[in-house]
Amino acid sequence: MKALFWRDTHHTIKGEMLMRTFESILDFIRARQFADHLVRTEVVTHAGYDVPPEGFATFFGIVAEIVQEVCGADWSFAIADAWRRTLADLDL
Repeated sequence: MKALFWRDTHHTIKGEMLMRTFESILDFIRARQFADHLVRTEVVTHAGYDVPPEGFATFFGIVAEIVQEVCGADWSFAIADAWRRTLADLDL
């Protein structure tokens, strides 16, 4: 996907995407006021940028891996299971 960000020289688009990703995940595991609809809408929107739908599953999976890396020893089976369920619930 790196080639799609050729104009994002200051990483502002990537930064906003990451912020919205965490906002969406937090909403999705709580109130679900917008996240499930937002993710599905973004799948359609990003198709216009030649991002395949499976790119979202890959992206959220990578986010989970990075969170695990950052958590280090604090990462637990319960956290891993919560991520697994969330990714499955997102139906990605």
